[in-house]
Amino acid sequence: MPEYRYRAMNREGRYYEGSFTADTEVMVTDILRERGLLPIKVMARTSGILAHFRYTPKVNPAALALFCRQMSLVLRAGVTILKGLEILRVQMPDHLMRQEADRMYREVQTGRTLSESMSGVDSRIPALLARMVATGEASGNLDEILLNMAQYYEQETAIRKKIKGALVYPVLLTVVSVALLFFVFTYLIPQIEILLAGTGAQLPALTRFVLGVSHFIQVNFLLFMALLAGLFVLMKTYTATPQGRLYRDRIFCRLPALGPVLLNITTARFARTAAIVFRSGIPLFSGLELIRQNVENAVAEQAVDFAADGVHRGESLATELDRAKFFDPMAIQMVRIGEETGSLDDIMAQMAEHYDRQAQAGIAQLLTLIEPVMLLVMGGIIGTVVLSVMMPLFDLIGNIK
Repeated sequence: MPEYRYRAMNREGRYYEGSFTADTEVMVTDILRERGLLPIKVMARTSGILAHFRYTPKVNPAALALFCRQMSLVLRAGVTILKGLEILRVQMPDHLMRQEADRMYREVQTGRTLSESMSGVDSRIPALLARMVATGEASGNLDEILLNMAQYYEQETAIRKKIKGALVYPVLLTVVSVALLFFVFTYLIPQIEILLAGTGAQLPALTRFVLGVSHFIQVNFLLFMALLAGLFVLMKTYTATPQGRLYRDRIFCRLPALGPVLLNITTARFARTAAIVFRSGIPLFSGLELIRQNVENAVAEQAVDFAADGVHRGESLATELDRAKFFDPMAIQMVRIGEETGSLDDIMAQMAEHYDRQAQAGIAQLLTLIEPVMLLVMGGIIGTVVLSVMMPLFDLIGNIK
């Protein structure tokens, strides 16, 4: 029988992880429910290198924002959840979100709640949204919770668009540079070599070096590409493990120019998720688990786990985050002020806005460094190639005179 890994939550909001050997995912789900646990994710454990390359499509934040906003409007208009899902499963523009709405519609028809359908085995809905919806169902303000989640995902979408937009020019410049270098070393230089060979002149050392590089690339191109592919597979396999992912994120966070930007982005995401979680009334310990799932950085996840253990023992959140040594002193101070004043949700919202601005400023500054460096590197390479060609031509002209 196959082995299935699960992640589930009890009625007090505590999360559990483990594995079961069963015939199907449905059997695992039934076992968890019999034990009083709400299944969040159940998936078959796979082995081998290909397991790390399995792609599971996710609903993008923009589609989640639209779903939450429209569902909130439907509920405020007095329409039932079932009728709202029936409408949205047809009208949602995103194909994947439309499939999810249709799946939730069919499950709610069987008597399950909206949050239970979002937490199903084959659900692609984030655990954060599923838990927030469960809170809204329990408190009776589901429409307000959905509106808050729509604003949350809209902010996430806006930030991601700004980051992607800022990276368009460097990525385009990199692609053009690589293509130009490939053309120079595999086509242009061999043509120049034929021209220089016809002169019979002794080539300068720089010219011989450039020609040697060109020969090496032409002869070993397939081997070089194979090595790159092998390196990519090894890195992908290693970073798919918890230890490899932690090592990768720790290195990135320590890079001179990129590290501060990543720290600001992660802190902003931590604060934004904390604001929406604490505003909904979810207990602090349970909320930290939801926050941990959304920071998308292994080092930050480790820090939040460390803080959650301390909070479970009765310690202050700010004190434990300070001991975790990930967030900067200003972030720790803002969390401490929020705890002391009892307005942690509002402080977290302000903190998210601050670190979003810091992240955007850092990205802009990073781009001002990357662009001239890339231009200098490309100019240096092209200049070296031109000089290696001109030097023997100058010698040839001198000999003719």
